[in-house]
Parts: sequence; C-alpha cells; structure tokens
Amino acid sequence: MEHHPLVLDPTGRSRLQEEQALHAADGPVLVDILGEKAWAIGSQELLMRLLTDDRVSKDPRQHWPRFISGEIVGKWPLYIQVAVNNMFTAYGTDHRRLRRLVSPAFSTRRTAQLIPSVIGNTDLLLDQIAGLSTHVVDLREAFAAQLPVAVISDLLGIPQTLRTGFRTTIDRMWNTTSTPAEAVQATQDVYKMLSDLVAQKRSAPADDLTTVLIASRDDEGDGSALTEEELTDTLLLVIAAGYETTINLLDSAITALLANPGQLTKVLHGEVTWVRIL
Repeated sequence: MEHHPLVLDPTGRSRLQEEQALHAADGPVLVDILGEKAWAIGSQELLMRLLTDDRVSKDPRQHWPRFISGEIVGKWPLYIQVAVNNMFTAYGTDHRRLRRLVSPAFSTRRTAQLIPSVIGNTDLLLDQIAGLSTHVVDLREAFAAQLPVAVISDLLGIPQTLRTGFRTTIDRMWNTTSTPAEAVQATQDVYKMLSDLVAQKRSAPADDLTTVLIASRDDEGDGSALTEEELTDTLLLVIAAGYETTINLLDSAITALLANPGQLTKVLHGEVTWVRIL
C-alpha cells in the first residue's frame, strides 16, 4: 500500500493542523519535510517505546542510506539537525559512552546554579518591558526568546564578546525557509562560534558547562575525552534542547494564561502553587 506523506509547511503556518493530524493518527505518520521523507510520532507513549528500543536508531552514519551515500549533504537545509555527533544521534555503545562523558556535567549542583540566572535575567527582562513607552509588547520577542538565550549563555560561560551574535547565528541555523547555500553558511557560522568558545575556555577555564565538558573523561571506559567534534556537537545539543523548546514553552504558557482570564487571575493573586523540580 502506497503511503502519501503529510507535507509539512516550512513556514510553520500550518502547525496546528499538522499537530492535530499527528495526534489523531494511530501510529507513525509519514511526513515530507523540505523534500525528505520521515516518520513522525504523535503519541508520547509510542515515542518513549521507540526511543528505548534497541532496534531503533537515530544515527544516520550507520542507518540512513541517503545520508551515507552523500545525497543530502549541502542539499537539505536541515542537514545539521541529523549530522551532529552527540547523544541525540549516537547509537548503541557510542551512545552509552557519550552518556558517561556528558552526565557529570548535568549534576544537581550545576542545575541548581541556574536558578539565580533564571531569576536575575527574568527580573531584568520584565523591568525592560515595564520601561517601554508602548502599550503593545511582543512578548515572544521581548521575553520568551530573550530569557533562554541569556540563561544558556550563562550556563555555557559564553563571554560578552560572543553573545552579541549568539541568537541571530542560532536562529539562522534553524530557519526552515533557508536555501541549501544559506543553511551551509549558517552551519559554518555556528561551528565557528562554538570553536571560538571552546578555544577561550581551554585557555581560560571557568566554572561553567563548557569547561566541565572539556575536562570530562570516560573513567568507566577507556579514559577518553570528548573529541573536538563531539564537544562542539554536545554544546549544540545543549543549545538546541534549551533554546527553541523553552521559547515555545514560555510562549504557549503566556498565550494560555492570556486566553484564560480565570487562570491568569489565580496566578496574579498567588492562588496557584509553583513546584520547582531539580
């Protein structure tokens, strides 16, 4: 039986309808994303089963024929999303080794150290918004997109000299409307930025995640460190996991509260309980 893929809109304008189709489906949905076909999962339960199944791999170097043959290199705008060499794509023993190397960097102590950054940057952004002369504020731009950039910068120890172009560089890498040439240039710029960060931390170590990852060793294995590629791609994984997802979480939460005055009133009056999980 021939499957007709759900063609995803690269501009994101059809996201609601696409999500409804994915969640309504009984099983994986064949999708077309910028010309490449893939299976999309709308069920969280099924997704968890697949991600913990040894027969399922996300390593294109071992298990994606079109990637292995070089058919998408420099041609598919989202190439970097699958080409990274970190825990997101690693398979089998490679994945276990990377987990051993990276896990110590995400200790409870280091996670707790983010709280002052979150609070301080939130207060700063809200003060800036309160000082605006306009009555209409784009909260996604002025708050939701700014907060994760600031917190991730603090987490990775990105110096002020590199922070100016941090967000625009990352945004270009995830732009689904880029041409292949623009995508290649964006990827090169991202890796240049991360390589500069690593070089600075090698010469001047500090109490930040980048320094910890540089010093990490696989004490349970062969004592190896992260390769330069694994190191930069792990930094990229941290950025990917904490940036776009956090923007959308904040954006969706703010939209939900503004659309539900009753819930918003409870928040403003302190009638809800906020639970902090470390």
